[in-house]
Amino acid sequence: FTDRSISGTPSVGGKYPLTVNATDAIGAVAHQDLQLEVASLAMPCVRPAGARKVSGSGRIKEIGADYVKVGRVTVHLQGCTAIAFRAGASLQLRRRGGWHGFRSHGVVSASKIVVR
Repeated sequence: FTDRSISGTPSVGGKYPLTVNATDAIGAVAHQDLQLEVASLAMPCVRPAGARKVSGSGRIKEIGADYVKVGRVTVHLQGCTAIAFRAGASLQLRRRGGWHGFRSHGVVSASKIVVR
């Protein structure tokens, strides 16, 4: 922490405690405990060797922290997954969704999800 800014490249995402201390011109001091949340690093969506390109669409049936079940397929989200929303849509159950990505060792990973 220097020059009133936080800088650097995080190596691990997560939530970290942070205390802010401030002193004004007349010497009054204030403290505030906060939580700094660092997002996981976004990695480019690179198709692993041997993985097949796949895509599909259907109704969103389940939403988890790192996956969306579209129709019968569980589609895993990655740091690089782009999510697009059409015409005011939001990520919610029973919405139609389409996805593009790859399948490797039976796991489908999305590079893009479109919610309609």
